[in-house]
Amino acid sequence: MKTLKIGILCLMLVPFTLGLGNAHDGKKVKQPRWAEVECLAKNIYHESRNQPLEGQIAVAQVTVNRVASQQFQNTVCGVVYAPSQFSWTLDKRKRVRDQEAWRVSVSIARAVLTRSITLPHFPALYFHTPQVNPRWNRGKRVVARIGNHIFYS
Repeated sequence: MKTLKIGILCLMLVPFTLGLGNAHDGKKVKQPRWAEVECLAKNIYHESRNQPLEGQIAVAQVTVNRVASQQFQNTVCGVVYAPSQFSWTLDKRKRVRDQEAWRVSVSIARAVLTRSITLPHFPALYFHTPQVNPRWNRGKRVVARIGNHIFYS
């Protein structure tokens, strides 16, 4: 299991040029729609704002891995708001209160969606905290433990 090490300052200063597995290799990348950025940023914020930067990127990567998979919805917002996928979506009172964490989440979302940041060889489609033991994890392979999350393929 590999983990990714980068500094928060780097992400804030160059959110679109970090190359941790730069998949577009200098080619012009289509900028994502704000709706996609916002859905992904909300997922990062509510699922991992208190986690290390690598954990926040991993949560974002799980979301985009699901979009690429045939097992889930084919849009970022579809994945984020699919029934029973992310518990925070069930609470209509959830609001963004920490503006700094929100800015970081938006930067991560943009960087992941434009593939400026990728986690090479990170096939995770699922994650949870160690405080729970969901039934769905039986038979899944652990691919990483980052911060307070366990990631599975």
